Amino acid sequence: MTVAILKTCNFYGYAVIQILIEPKRFFSELPDTTTFFKSLGFCLACGIFYSGAILLTTTSGTPFQTASIFFLNGVGMVFISSGLSYMAMVITLGKKVPFSRVFGVHGYS
Repeated sequence: MTVAILKTCNFYGYAVIQILIEPKRFFSELPDTTTFFKSLGFCLACGIFYSGAILLTTTSGTPFQTASIFFLNGVGMVFISSGLSYMAMVITLGKKVPFSRVFGVHGYS
């Protein structure tokens, strides 16, 4: 169990560094290296970090409610934007690329 958690943390750390340093290379290799669940996990991890930052910096009377709203907004927008992008792609180009690949691009972005 501990090895799996360590591997997951290493992957997310590697992904963040690669996105910041070499985004073109990272996204060109994305179809070969990722799955829907890895993209979803990365998106959730970033949402948790974002919510944690909100908890530390908010001055509202209900910090947990504010952080949960920001978390749902961040993760929800990934689903909405990838769904709209996928629909636009299917309408214009046909079903050439699976939804998981479109979600991966939006999830890592």
